[in-house]
Amino acid sequence: MKLATTAAATAGALVARRIARPVLDVGAAAHRVAGGDLTARASVRRRNDELGRLVTDFNTMAEELESLDRDRVIATATAAIAHELRSPLTVLTARLMAADDGLLAVDPDEIATLRRQVDALTWLVDDLRTLSLGTAGRLVAEPHPVDLSVLLAGVVDDMSLRDGAPEMAVDTAGLGGVILPVDPVLVERALVNLIDNAMRHTRDGCIVTIVGATDEGGTTMAVTSEGEPIDEVALPLIFEPFYRADPSRARHTGGSGLGLTIVRLIADAHGGTVEAENTAVGPRLTFALPVGRTSPSA
Repeated sequence: MKLATTAAATAGALVARRIARPVLDVGAAAHRVAGGDLTARASVRRRNDELGRLVTDFNTMAEELESLDRDRVIATATAAIAHELRSPLTVLTARLMAADDGLLAVDPDEIATLRRQVDALTWLVDDLRTLSLGTAGRLVAEPHPVDLSVLLAGVVDDMSLRDGAPEMAVDTAGLGGVILPVDPVLVERALVNLIDNAMRHTRDGCIVTIVGATDEGGTTMAVTSEGEPIDEVALPLIFEPFYRADPSRARHTGGSGLGLTIVRLIADAHGGTVEAENTAVGPRLTFALPVGRTSPSA
């Protein structure tokens, strides 16, 4: 009798486990979807009963959500690019028409204004080209020996001259005159994008801090902005193309939504990494280059 009872209990436990497992799988996948991971799926172990249909229906729903989200991202991306193109094109068109009508003197100041708008267009086009090459696995760095402390200091000096730029504190002592074989054009672009992102999201009256450091593991350049922390769910997503952790704020700060993606692609091209974290004062984004590594071959 006792053996029969034990056997029945064991069989009951097995049945309960078989029932619980797909339900737990669906619950875990649903939790990931709720957290923003629309690629989450539940494992399909059974197909011809109610639990199997539950798993299948859940996965179908998740696929539809992912498809809708992909369409939303494409629409958002198109709107973002159109907005970024529209601003300099509007300025250029208006000023060139005024000059053509004799209403605007084409003096050195005006030429400088037009040049800034052209530079903005060129930068966006270059971002799109870098995105295209990077996503196709064809972004290849052309390494040269570069003193990263000099490169970083030069980027900070140039960006501090921007209108409305916040105060920036840069510490390159930790780089110790490190010279690495990197693509100076690409690394400079990555640093500009990192610092530009920090400038956009730093509170008024606060500073952007840039610190370079190196050890046997590699070289890092970390940019910290004094501002609101990034939502934990968004942290791993901010380097995705056109992702905006706060779309409403993005409308005011501008940007195409490509800057941080470009940083990641440039880091990848050098065998490096870029990571985001929240600190006590605000978000910190760290660009890391391994010692002695250059771009992998295309």
